[in-house]
Amino acid sequence: MTVHFISDLHLHPKRPDIFRAFQDYMSRTAILADSLYILGDFFEYWIGDDSIDEFQQQVIDCLKAYTDTGRKLYFLPGNRDFLIGKGFARACNCTLLSDPQTIQLDSETVIISHGDGLCTTDENYMNFRRIVRNPIVQKTFLALPRFLRQRIARRLREDSKSMNQSKDYSLMDVAPEAVDQLLQQHSATTLVHGHTHRAKVHATGIADTQRIVLGDWDRKGWYLQHDAAGFKLQDFVIPAV
Repeated sequence: MTVHFISDLHLHPKRPDIFRAFQDYMSRTAILADSLYILGDFFEYWIGDDSIDEFQQQVIDCLKAYTDTGRKLYFLPGNRDFLIGKGFARACNCTLLSDPQTIQLDSETVIISHGDGLCTTDENYMNFRRIVRNPIVQKTFLALPRFLRQRIARRLREDSKSMNQSKDYSLMDVAPEAVDQLLQQHSATTLVHGHTHRAKVHATGIADTQRIVLGDWDRKGWYLQHDAAGFKLQDFVIPAV
């Protein structure tokens, strides 16, 4: 069985090159796999299933074409699109997953996560994350008019980019202690995550385990493949449009 993992595409109408690369990946590459796991920040932002615009519908249609073939699609939300819900899942026939999630690949126990919950040294971000993931806060936000949710999402995105430019990278990376604890807790051999945008296979503090970071889609696209030969991190050039 062949399984693919992707994350951090940050799909947005202002990056038609990434959307076209995604369409091509789905029709030419992902279609060769039996299932696909999307590990968050798939969209640049998501303000609710009741506010799907024309661009987002095009993305959903692309996902639905994949699942219509009988292949399995799984979605684990990130910090940009954690408000994706059952409406989105029904529209593209995917299974929503909680973060973190354990899966079995052959005889191997693998943990999948977006990754932001492992950035425990960034106390300001972790406090913010706890607030926005609160069900009461989410319910209140989703009750706001769409134009106001859009405005808030854009402002948060701008503030996040501004703050990250001045942050020490070590604060924005996952904490090794959090990684080791998660692997031990679930008796897993591999952790797969995105969020940090630095594609690489890392050793961990635990013998015979690994952490695989998915790359973000910008000038390159990234996917992780697992098959009988094991894991292989792949990249390809995204042509300009």
